[in-house]
Amino acid sequence: MDERRKTGELNPPATFGAPPRAAAPVQNELVPPSHFAQRLPSASTATPSTLHPRRPLGTDLAPASRVPDPWAALAQTTQDILELRTENLRLQLQGEEMCRGRAGGSDQEEGNVRTRSLDREGDVARLNRSSAQQSRERARLCGEVESLRDAARRLVEDVRERDDALCRQRAQLEELRVELSRARLEQDRQRAQEERLKNQQQAELERLIRERDQARAELDRSRQEQIVLRAQDDRLKTQREAKLERRVQEAEQALAELEAASQSHRAEVEKAREQERRRGVEAEESWKREGARLQEQLQETQRQWRAELQAVSDTHATELAALRQNRTTLQEELSAAKQESARLREQLQLANEELSQTNSALVSQNAEVQSLRKYIGELVPEQRERHRGETEKEELCKSVKRLESEKEALRVTAELLNVRLNSLSDILAIQEGEISNKHAEFCWDSFVGKPHCGGVCVSLQISELEEEVRVKGQQHSVLLHSLQDKAAELKMERVRSEAFEKELTLVQGQVLHLEHRAEEAENALVQLKDSVHGFWQVFEQRVSEVRSSEGRLLSLGQRVAFASRRIDTIQGLLLRKDALMRLQQDTHRPTTPESGRSVSEDLQNELQLVNEERERLASELKRTPQLIERTLSEARGQFQTALRELQRALKESSETEQRLGEQLTLAEEGRQEAERRLSELHEQLQENAEIILLLRTDLAKQQDQYQRALQEKVSEAESLLHQELREMESRLNAARREHTKAVVALRQLERQVGRERERAQEAQRLLEEQKDREAQELQRRLRDSERDKNLLMATLRQEGLLNRYKNNRSAALQSSAALTDEGELARPLGKLQAPRPDTKPLSKESLSSVLDHLQALSEAVIRDEDSSSEEEEEEEERKKAIEP
Repeated sequence: MDERRKTGELNPPATFGAPPRAAAPVQNELVPPSHFAQRLPSASTATPSTLHPRRPLGTDLAPASRVPDPWAALAQTTQDILELRTENLRLQLQGEEMCRGRAGGSDQEEGNVRTRSLDREGDVARLNRSSAQQSRERARLCGEVESLRDAARRLVEDVRERDDALCRQRAQLEELRVELSRARLEQDRQRAQEERLKNQQQAELERLIRERDQARAELDRSRQEQIVLRAQDDRLKTQREAKLERRVQEAEQALAELEAASQSHRAEVEKAREQERRRGVEAEESWKREGARLQEQLQETQRQWRAELQAVSDTHATELAALRQNRTTLQEELSAAKQESARLREQLQLANEELSQTNSALVSQNAEVQSLRKYIGELVPEQRERHRGETEKEELCKSVKRLESEKEALRVTAELLNVRLNSLSDILAIQEGEISNKHAEFCWDSFVGKPHCGGVCVSLQISELEEEVRVKGQQHSVLLHSLQDKAAELKMERVRSEAFEKELTLVQGQVLHLEHRAEEAENALVQLKDSVHGFWQVFEQRVSEVRSSEGRLLSLGQRVAFASRRIDTIQGLLLRKDALMRLQQDTHRPTTPESGRSVSEDLQNELQLVNEERERLASELKRTPQLIERTLSEARGQFQTALRELQRALKESSETEQRLGEQLTLAEEGRQEAERRLSELHEQLQENAEIILLLRTDLAKQQDQYQRALQEKVSEAESLLHQELREMESRLNAARREHTKAVVALRQLERQVGRERERAQEAQRLLEEQKDREAQELQRRLRDSERDKNLLMATLRQEGLLNRYKNNRSAALQSSAALTDEGELARPLGKLQAPRPDTKPLSKESLSSVLDHLQALSEAVIRDEDSSSEEEEEEEERKKAIEP
């Protein structure tokens, strides 16, 4: 504080000074500080009249060769403003001292005020000049950007021209492909001729196949007979199975009867079952013997049919061979001559048809080519205009996006500059308040003087302490504002680096696109060369084929002449044969002058017809070589025209290749230019990266401090949360223990209830069984009593006691006789009813016997089922053995 009072000057923070670095070029995304010059307090009322006495004029203007840095200019202007304010304050202090020393210091103070105002006006003028220079520099940079855009547009137009050239070359390739398709069509016609010959051979093969089908039909008949035999065997099997089923049903009925019968009938049932089993075994053995016999018969019949079929096929083959030999010997000469003549006629007709088709195809293709040329000539300008409009629309969209990004960057930079400006203004206000307070304290000390010093010492010390506290608070606020300024500067650098990266990606994308287009052009050239070379080879092949076809036509003409001679000889032989046959007929019947005259007339007519046919054939044979020569001349003319067109296409392709080479060189130059620009951008990015690293180190230090504080708070919060979590876990474990106890108790109750339910069900089942057994026992007792009653009545009837009783009874002794009869009847009844007290042991014995009887019946049923399953398996095995 003492040093400040001595100097009376303001020392701004070092963070707001201009760093000594080289000026970097201004980008389009950043706002120059000239936009914010109007916010200074002295800009509205200043008039440039004089300059600052301490700064010469040349220091404010940068040389024309260097590009000024707007941030350096901003820092310089702020430093100038601070120096001006310190000078003003110093002058004020000097004026006050002079006022205290001398009474006539008012004039000097007015002069100081005037010089201060003049200095401010000079600063404003310098700021205006720097802003004008920065605007000029910005205009120059905009011009450079426009020139770069024009160069990019030129490159795009060059690429479009290359695309058009490639399209033309592709159209030429399509024409060449059309000609190749024509050549392939001719090859297809020749293949069609070969297929006709193959069809004739296939006709003979089909006839042989028909004969083979007849043999196969006989085989099918034999197989059908085998199928009939198998059907008979199947019927026998079904009958046998039906018998088995009937026997099984009878056995089941017997089992039902056995179950319904009492224990006394077991032996009879077992005997019946044994008899049935013996019968079943005997029947199965008889059926097996019948099946084996039928299988042997089937095999014998199959052997007979195979032997007969082999014999028939051998005889058929021998007959076919003999017939073929006879047919070949009889039809060799006639078939050869007829086929040769027919083939030659067909070839002539095909040649004529091909010539007519080629002429019509040429006419139609020429018309199509003319119409396509007209259509393409009308469409190409429209397509170009459409393509140009689409490209312009894409460029406009890209420019709109780029301008939007620039607008966003400008907005961010404006906000950050506002933050910095506000922080600077706050710092200056704080420093001005400090200086004014110092001046007030100085005046108060001079006013109080030495006599009052003893009484005010304590108040002064208190005021000094309060002043120190206030100064510390102001320093803290200054540091906060400086931190905000640094953060804003870091964000501005980040925005600038993002702008550089975007521009770098755009340039790299353009370079990659140009390289891709150059590669496509090279590939198209290679494909064009390959296609032309292949077309030339195909053309040479077609020329060689035409030459070979000429030689074949000459040989065919000779063969036609030979065939015509052979036809004449064959016709003469046929006429001779007819004449001999007629002579033989005439010799067998009597000759008359009228018949001789008619024969001679017929012979003359036939001779005339033969002569006319011979002349017609001769005229046709003379006309065929003329037609062949005419077609050959037309074909030669067509091939010559095609050859000339191909040569012209080759010349055009060579010219286009040269043009493409020139375009490739231009593209290579553009690529080198783009690489150079990329290297420049890389250098700028490296410089920005260095600045960003410095700023990041500062931020890292501050972030470390913040992170330490955050970690402390987080550790405290984690400790509290861990404690709460442990409490919750303890509660959860206690609740789980209670839950497990409740679940165990519930399961025990469920098991106990289930056991009680099972016991009750078992007791109920036992009671029901006891009731059933008692009911059965009562029924058995009723049946036994009924049987005893019937036996007693039968014995009485047999002995005649009832009749004797009726005859000898008298009316007098009715009561005594009745009594005696009742006593006699009670005796046998008592004898019958005497064993009733012993029913319980009898019931137990009867129950055990019933159980034994049921067990024996179940074993018998199981044995029967096992035997039936074994029999079914044996039958299935027999079927499988019979079927192959």
